[in-house]
Amino acid sequence: MSRDDYEAIKGIINHIIGDTQQGHVLLKAIKGYFSQKESVRVVRYERTIKAPNFTPNNNIINKIDKEANEAMEKYTKKLAKENEKFRNKYGKAKTCSVNS
Repeated sequence: MSRDDYEAIKGIINHIIGDTQQGHVLLKAIKGYFSQKESVRVVRYERTIKAPNFTPNNNIINKIDKEANEAMEKYTKKLAKENEKFRNKYGKAKTCSVNS
């Protein structure tokens, strides 16, 4: 692997992961991989690729939010019903405690 290819790969790793321990380990692994192969072809395009614009569909997000709220309300009711088993007739929890 040429020095230019190594620097290009290092630049990509630093851009995505940053100058971290994980980035250094990944770079060493890639360098080791290339050193073990007999022939490797690194394709490099000298052009900028623009990321696609992300436009969230608000209808889907609102539907998921509504379903999540309904599920939480259903779970809360079920939990309250289960908790009633542990209360006595005065509304106090049936737990071991020390009263003064």
